[in-house]
Amino acid sequence: MASSASVARAYDLAQTATTAAFAPEAGRVQARLAAIVESSGDAMCSMTPDRVIDTWNLGAERLLGYPAWEVVGRPADMLVPVELRPELDAMLARLRAGRRAATFDTWRRRRDGSLVEVAIALSAMRSPSGRLAGYAAVLHDLTDRRRAETALSAAQAASEVLAARDRLARRLHDGAIQAIFAAGMRLQATVSMSRDPVLQERLQRVIEQLDVVIADLRRQVYGLGDDDDPDRTPATR
Repeated sequence: MASSASVARAYDLAQTATTAAFAPEAGRVQARLAAIVESSGDAMCSMTPDRVIDTWNLGAERLLGYPAWEVVGRPADMLVPVELRPELDAMLARLRAGRRAATFDTWRRRRDGSLVEVAIALSAMRSPSGRLAGYAAVLHDLTDRRRAETALSAAQAASEVLAARDRLARRLHDGAIQAIFAAGMRLQATVSMSRDPVLQERLQRVIEQLDVVIADLRRQVYGLGDDDDPDRTPATR
């Protein structure tokens, strides 16, 4: 959602714009409003009660690609994807009903036709008598935030995968690998007790095969080669 700072800026913009329109010293206040709007790094604009854009700052131009001369005097709906216009209708209705500000995350259409996700803070501009004079909006690009959230989610997912792999590794080490190791030790003891050279040779081949199986399991579980695994203990040891 839009930050509290964005909400405050939208409200201050609305209040200053209202003062500029209705105060006796309107010229001086309008100059102050223009300075605030143009110096802001945020995208700021305002529209009439019937949703016609009437101010547009450089931040809005940077975000959406339209210079002021292309959008001022045109309907604000040109920036809103068709399927999201009911959302804007609902937000403006809340302001008309007396709500101070409305904040929401949504999408807007750039001049090149692409969509950009934004956090919007809307505020109503009213005359001293309370009559609706228009709406002020502050838009904040969410692209970097979403990219950071995606990177964080990916890192968390990777961490969960590694944790799951570690759990699996421990289970395999404590279960299958240790069982194979124990079987190899028993076979080694049998070789020592046997006096039959043929049987000894066969058992030794089985023990060597068990060593290969253990090494292969460890490589797959830990991603380590035989030389990289300092804990590797052959079944014959």
